Amino acid sequence: MHATVLMLATFIGCLLIIVVFLICLSCICIFIFIYFQAIKPVYQKLADENTEVAFGLVDVDENSDAALEFEINAVPTFVFFDGERAVEKMTGADTNQLEKLVGDLKSK
Repeated sequence: MHATVLMLATFIGCLLIIVVFLICLSCICIFIFIYFQAIKPVYQKLADENTEVAFGLVDVDENSDAALEFEINAVPTFVFFDGERAVEKMTGADTNQLEKLVGDLKSK
């Protein structure tokens, strides 16, 4: 995952990257599905409004190596990159915190 997201971001000219780690939504309990649905529209809006930032999704079931590398212990977990360096991590569906961290990443 790590290399793929970084290669794609580099290809489209983005140095700022945000990746959300999830569990396959077709095979998880309804509670986690509802939890992610609460933040999904905000994540999509941020992606649409911040075209200089690459936004991605990673299924931890299909990318367990990436989940281990970034110490993903809960979902959703957002990892913020400045170039190839992870600079921040947020777990949960706090939309205000997500918006703040996107702004912080852009201001670096």
